[in-house]
Amino acid sequence: MEIVRNESMRKQLYAYIKEKLNSGEIRRGEAINQKEILETLGISKTPFRDCMIQLEAEGIVSIIPCKGVVVRDRPFEELIELNEIAGSLESSALEAAFYNIRDNALEGMTSIVDEVLLRLGREDTSLCYEKNLDFHMLMIDECPNEALRAAVLRYRDLILDFPAKDINIHLKWEKIFWNEHRQMIDIVKNGDPKSLFDFSKYVHWGWEDKEEYFDELYLVAFGTMKKYLASRPAAH
Repeated sequence: MEIVRNESMRKQLYAYIKEKLNSGEIRRGEAINQKEILETLGISKTPFRDCMIQLEAEGIVSIIPCKGVVVRDRPFEELIELNEIAGSLESSALEAAFYNIRDNALEGMTSIVDEVLLRLGREDTSLCYEKNLDFHMLMIDECPNEALRAAVLRYRDLILDFPAKDINIHLKWEKIFWNEHRQMIDIVKNGDPKSLFDFSKYVHWGWEDKEEYFDELYLVAFGTMKKYLASRPAAH
């Protein structure tokens, strides 16, 4: 029974830590306050240690002797590479899920986009982050490949667990991304799996004309993304 109890507490702690990371309350490069967390959740050191080991295995934290647990401060280049991997994986999942999405998810996707675009017309971005996750999950959940679904969520979490600032981005970008969501709905209605893959990977997750977005998202100097892309070896 003690093993079961510790596993339950470990899951509770894991969810708590991930929520703090996603909300930005715990930032990149910051130490995780073990004492505060143990007191808040009323748990012992054993599940805390187990949870930190799991987060370290996922690449989210580093356990440093004599210093404790620190949220990994990933370099800009690594964050961009994670975005690239996440985009490729999700696009493959959507291609595999195409007909399931058409049969099961279109109504929910349309409802979300209608609601958010109405709010964006009033310059209200308050629901964008939450509804963006909901929109994408409606599609990802329809992927018949369980291993691919798990990989998509793992890399998505690696991106979302490292917010450099408030996750809500500029109204300009929200309008761009949500109009792309509308286009994705049109592709599901009238297109084919390859068309959805291409749009997702090369437009929605793509970098063209979005270099400034990545500069803003990761709080780097204007032009950093363009310099990074120019420095990458050309694909052959």
